[in-house]
Amino acid sequence: DAASCGTPPEAAKPALGTVNPGDDLVITGAIPINRQSKYTGSGPAPDVQDVSALLGTNMQTVTTLEALVDTIRANADQVVQGPATSLPNLGTAASPTITVVNGNLDLQGTQTGYGILVVTGNFTAGGSVGWRGIVLVIGQGSMTVSGGGNNSYEGAVLLARTRNADPTGTGIGTLLPGPAPGPTLLDWAGGGGNGVHYDSCTIRNATNNVIYRVLSFREVSE
Repeated sequence: DAASCGTPPEAAKPALGTVNPGDDLVITGAIPINRQSKYTGSGPAPDVQDVSALLGTNMQTVTTLEALVDTIRANADQVVQGPATSLPNLGTAASPTITVVNGNLDLQGTQTGYGILVVTGNFTAGGSVGWRGIVLVIGQGSMTVSGGGNNSYEGAVLLARTRNADPTGTGIGTLLPGPAPGPTLLDWAGGGGNGVHYDSCTIRNATNNVIYRVLSFREVSE
């Protein structure tokens, strides 16, 4: 709802985006017929599209995705060591947080977070859990949602697998050889009114506190 934050409305986006050739057809075929009308976006429902050409260079390889996580972690308001079952600060609409969970995160009950959430392990959400902003599940690239609550994810959600499965249960894992990320997992068994809804306003609000660092500079003589 871009109009509510004073910016022009954006064009519709794909409901689900994939980055490997043919995955859009595989995922479309896996959506139950009675749920296909729920995946609405810029194309006909169920709207699943290959978005690899739309991704920035920092989201295309294992190395660049890991670098993105490192940058967010360096500027995070809170870094939580997994496995974790809660977050110290969920943030608010007026004060969104930047949160990085190193490993698995399991949230249950009725909770709503605000800001940027990065989970490097498996992200599990049950009950009536939701988020307002950006959720990045980069590492294991695995997200499991259950429960029949009416909360939702307003903003954007990205899954990317950059690490091998972790035998210790913490969700860290060793780096994939790359360069391409591995297969992700999204298991959404929840009922109620939950779901993911793209919202440019909550994305803008979530990134207001992001600090940009100068990584290098060069002087040019005149």
